[in-house]
Amino acid sequence: MKRPALLALLATFINTACAGDGQWQTLTYSSNVPGIHSNPLRGFLPYEGSYSNFPHSMEYFYLPLRSLMNGPDSYDWRTLEQHLGNISRRGHQAVLRIQLDTPGEPTGIPQYLLDGGLKTWSYSNYDNKGKSLLPDWNDPRLVQALTSFIGAFGARYDGDARIGFITAGLYGFWGEWHTYPLTRREMNETNRTKLMSAYQQAFKKTQIQLRVPASSNATLLRQFGYHDDMFADSTLGPDDWHFWPTLLGAGLGDIWKNRAIGGEVAPALQAGLFNNWPNSIGQDVDTAIRTTHVSWLLNHGLFEAAANDNTVYSNALQAQQTMGYQLFASAARVPDIASGAKLVADVQLGNKGVAPFYYNWPVDIGVLNGNGQLLKSWSSGWTLNDILPGSTLQRHFEMAGHGLADGSYKLALRIRNPLLNGQPVKLANLEQDLDASGWLSLQAFKVGAGGSSTPPASTTTQLMLDDFNDSNTGINAFGLWTGANGFVNGSGQQINGALVFDYADDGYFGSSINRSLSSFSTLALRLRGANGGEQNHFHLQLGGVDKAFASLTSSAISSSYQTIRIPFSAFGSAFNSGATVDALRLSFWFGYSGRIEIDSIWFE
Repeated sequence: MKRPALLALLATFINTACAGDGQWQTLTYSSNVPGIHSNPLRGFLPYEGSYSNFPHSMEYFYLPLRSLMNGPDSYDWRTLEQHLGNISRRGHQAVLRIQLDTPGEPTGIPQYLLDGGLKTWSYSNYDNKGKSLLPDWNDPRLVQALTSFIGAFGARYDGDARIGFITAGLYGFWGEWHTYPLTRREMNETNRTKLMSAYQQAFKKTQIQLRVPASSNATLLRQFGYHDDMFADSTLGPDDWHFWPTLLGAGLGDIWKNRAIGGEVAPALQAGLFNNWPNSIGQDVDTAIRTTHVSWLLNHGLFEAAANDNTVYSNALQAQQTMGYQLFASAARVPDIASGAKLVADVQLGNKGVAPFYYNWPVDIGVLNGNGQLLKSWSSGWTLNDILPGSTLQRHFEMAGHGLADGSYKLALRIRNPLLNGQPVKLANLEQDLDASGWLSLQAFKVGAGGSSTPPASTTTQLMLDDFNDSNTGINAFGLWTGANGFVNGSGQQINGALVFDYADDGYFGSSINRSLSSFSTLALRLRGANGGEQNHFHLQLGGVDKAFASLTSSAISSSYQTIRIPFSAFGSAFNSGATVDALRLSFWFGYSGRIEIDSIWFE
């Protein structure tokens, strides 16, 4: 028997040996599941077209703005629709950019702006030879046109299943947000910030990626992902203008935790980058991938080189395996149930990649019969974007009205691509596609005689909000904003892994959450006070519900560290853990003075 067949048989045995007893059963991790190299939203991609010589799930294209905009509020989306339609019919998502000034190509400036007197300059840089035109980027008419276009673009395409990522484009040579070496012609920061704000307001679902941190507004910078268009050439440094040093300088070294990193392999490197592994030209690819947590890279040259070279194919595939997410299920628990009892399941989901899965695509729970036929399926409501690399989070599912007759079944899971014919998401498990194509088999179970009507008690899992051990004090464990002000010691101090607040009738602390907490039931804080009794000195707000800390718990704060657990029920009916919980906040404006030291805040 061949090894893959043996492993599949072993996976089946492990998955069914103790089925239905209400105990956790281990699932088998594998990074070589058939089809996993074509997982959506990650890996190398070519320019738009039909390529079968290297696995991929996305295609890249760009368009001139003039093909889409013919008046101040007049748009023609037919060209864009044609490109999206062609790509989606191949089962792929698009990465796209809209440009105005592409050296060597005719101008992308809408004609009505040129007719209206927009000032432009001819230039010869980048072998342009006067073909494209550099506009006056600070002309109010142009800035208004760009922000209006962004608004219309978002209103029509935000959340469109055909689009994976959008690079911000529009401004600068190639839409890369620079006019180097013609630096006197650059757009000023005020206008760059207007463009960024327009994107932030227009796109709430589809991720937008910037070439550089182009504003001094730190909060706004965190609403974007970033793309390195010279990957493996000027990614890691040492110059401060290189991609990763630039992000670190802007305080964005952890932006990858909730915003995608993409880019393009430097064009000069594409033909020979994977002739060897590790690569012998350019910066070390493996180091660059793991440092930047990159999810996707345009690498059109690869799709030509890999066609006739097995070594290039193998080396590039090794690099692609490292990029982006690699979701897997480490264990599942599906007990037998009595006739008419609710169906329950717990699954532990992990991520062995370098980046999250950035979109909350539907996670379906399905019931299979003995022939692998799907009988029923439901949306679990689970989130995916919070499963960070190296983490494992437990998810719980219940279905009271499942309508299953007495008998034997198997529970399965899939992550559903919202593009109807899109590339399926393969989890890194031997149980993937074991019983039904597109489904990860979890565990066998029975309905009827011998089943229990009482689900097993859930085990406790933790989701850390902040342990205050990170030197980047403005970012919590979710990769989101956290901050404080008004305290005697300013914004607080991190001392020996704890956040210390000295307060005197003033002070505010906030930490962004921006996700559902439906998988958890309790807020936990490990803290102490200088003297004890500080529970009366401040308020805690979670998800918009503000209450005095002392009213949320019967536990008193002492002068020694202790963990105080607050059940979500303490916040009352106005608190909804299933909705998007915006933030946790502490306020100290109630006439007291003292000191609080917070070691950690988490959910369980």
